[in-house]
Amino acid sequence: MRSYVFERNLHEVVPGVIYRSAQPSGARLSEWIEELSLRTVLNLRGKKSQDDRRWLLDEIAAVERAGIDHVSIRMSSDDLPPAQTLRKLVHVIDTAERPLLLHCAAGAERSALASAVVVLLETGDLERARAEFALDKGFVYLVNPRLPRLLDAYAAWLDEQGVASSPDRFRHWANHEYAPYFYRAKIEALDAPTQIEPGS
Repeated sequence: MRSYVFERNLHEVVPGVIYRSAQPSGARLSEWIEELSLRTVLNLRGKKSQDDRRWLLDEIAAVERAGIDHVSIRMSSDDLPPAQTLRKLVHVIDTAERPLLLHCAAGAERSALASAVVVLLETGDLERARAEFALDKGFVYLVNPRLPRLLDAYAAWLDEQGVASSPDRFRHWANHEYAPYFYRAKIEALDAPTQIEPGS
C-alpha cells in the first residue's frame, strides 16, 4: 500500500498492523479508520494545552466518533528527540492497541524516525529501519541528515558491545543508553575519601 501524493504519503510499516502517513484531514482519517480497522492514531506533531489548531480538532473529532485511541507526542522534524521523548515513543509503540497509524505533517521526517523505531522494536533489522528514511516516502537526506543519526548512534553502541541488533537490545538502548546530540558522560568517583572532616 503506497500513495505518492504528498497529501497522503500513506505506507505500511508493518503490513496490516502499523502505518505511517502525512497529516490526514478529518474526513480522510475517518475513511482510513474504517478501511484499515485502526485502533490507535499517534500524532507526532504534539498537542499543546488548550490547543485549537483546526487539523488537530478535526483529528480528535474523527477519533472520538470512531471510539478509538489518540496519542500525541511532540517531536522535532529536524533534530534528534530528547531521551524522554524516545522512551515515550517506544512505550506507545509497545503498548498501543493495533492497527496503529502514526503521522506527522508531511509523513516524511518525524514519521520516518518513528517508523524506523517500529521496525527495530518489531524485528531489530537495522537495514530495514534505515529504509524508512527513503526518498520514495518523502525523506530527503541532503535536506535533513540529522534524524538518521539515531540509527548511527545505535549501530555504534552495538559495535561497542560486540553484539547484533535485536528488538530487546534496541529497547534497552532506547530506554537506558541513548544519549542524543554529541555528548555522552558519566560521573565516577576517583579515590573518594571514606570520611570528610567538618569544615573541609
